[in-house]
Amino acid sequence: MSPNRVFVFILSLITLVLSGLFASYLIRSKQTLPPRLQEALSKPVVSVVTLQSQDHPINVYCYGTAIAEKTVTLSAAVPGKILEAEELYPGKDVSPDDLLFQIEKTKIDFAIRQLTLEQKDLTLQRKGLEIRCGILNAQVQNAKEQYELNVEALKSQTSNYQIEMQLFNKTKTLFEQKNISNTEYLRREASLRSAEQAFINAKQELEGAEDSISQLELSLTTASIDKEQILNNIEVLGVKIEDLKDDREKSDVRVDFPAEVIATHVYDSQEVSVGTKLADVRSTDGVEIHVNIPDNNFRWLYAGDLLENPNDHPVRIRLVNDRFHKRFSNAWIKSTGEGLNIPTRSLPLVVGRKNPRDEVGQIIAKDELKPGMYCEVLVELCKAKNSFLIPYEAIQEHQRLFYVTMDGDEDTMTLSIIDDFEILHEEEDGLIVRLPDHYQHLLLVSHAFKKGKAGMLVTIDKLE
Repeated sequence: MSPNRVFVFILSLITLVLSGLFASYLIRSKQTLPPRLQEALSKPVVSVVTLQSQDHPINVYCYGTAIAEKTVTLSAAVPGKILEAEELYPGKDVSPDDLLFQIEKTKIDFAIRQLTLEQKDLTLQRKGLEIRCGILNAQVQNAKEQYELNVEALKSQTSNYQIEMQLFNKTKTLFEQKNISNTEYLRREASLRSAEQAFINAKQELEGAEDSISQLELSLTTASIDKEQILNNIEVLGVKIEDLKDDREKSDVRVDFPAEVIATHVYDSQEVSVGTKLADVRSTDGVEIHVNIPDNNFRWLYAGDLLENPNDHPVRIRLVNDRFHKRFSNAWIKSTGEGLNIPTRSLPLVVGRKNPRDEVGQIIAKDELKPGMYCEVLVELCKAKNSFLIPYEAIQEHQRLFYVTMDGDEDTMTLSIIDDFEILHEEEDGLIVRLPDHYQHLLLVSHAFKKGKAGMLVTIDKLE
């Protein structure tokens, strides 16, 4: 046997002897301990956690894939040739200031100039008609005044004609009685014929005045209609010009939100028509997650006010493919479905989140929730009032709970059992339960304790 092996054997033998002597000493020492200390050493040692009855949130865990808040297909609003603009490729980030596509404006500019010239020409015509309407209106007023004069003249000539007729009839009677000469008779007859002609002339002048008024009013009406028609044409041209100007602005294609290019569909110098697809982009400043609340949670859904006030309910997002270590805050419920999804027996829910940005406006990469990320979404449905959150490790065999009470002496704790409680909800950290009303504060055994019995005296090792 080698010297090393001899040395190891002797050392092991010495260690064994010393261990036996130490064990014998411990046995003799325990027999001589005071009874109170011996009793304390004989009690089982337990760890307890302090629990208080309070309101605990009822959370539901849903799963969904993040999608862009907006996905847009950019299309040509005007026909023309694609001019060289921003170099685009899938995955490129673009901002509202970036000019993505530019469509030539030559045709639009020419059309705007043509319509503007037509509008100016019509404006001159309208001014001419306004002057003409003014002149015709004055002529109508003059014709009406002349008409009144002609009416008075006709009245005068009618009266004069009637007088001459009476005088002639008397003269004729006297002539037939041969009381006046033939010369006097002829003179009176000539006077009657003159009065008759004056009456006819006055009547014709009155009728001419009426015709003149009718003609002037017709001309005035026609001129007014022409003026209004020209005014309408000017307004129509104005609308067309504004539409063309809008189209001119639309020939510069931009997005009004921070976005990422998904795909492009055109190339430089390509001729496009209205509606031609240019590119597909999606927003990068915000995402949505569409999830469903299972019907087994409807009890708590309808117990709270989530449907009436969705923004008041906290939402937490965790990344599933990162083993739940990656968390995202600042999420909120954007909307709820209009009704139950019958095939899945669930209520649709849309959760939104804005990706935070730094002081220069760039998205903070470590806090960015990107489309395609599969996430766990925790939504608070309501709060369970007067409940306890029991850690899973504190639930004993046969669905029982152990708790301790103090019996006057700080070193003496009595073990009690609760086997009648209502499980309200399973949470990540434990079970939310409701105990009888007289339980408001508990010193709960926080670990598995298989030998526990009601009335057993125990010692607290650790109070959590």
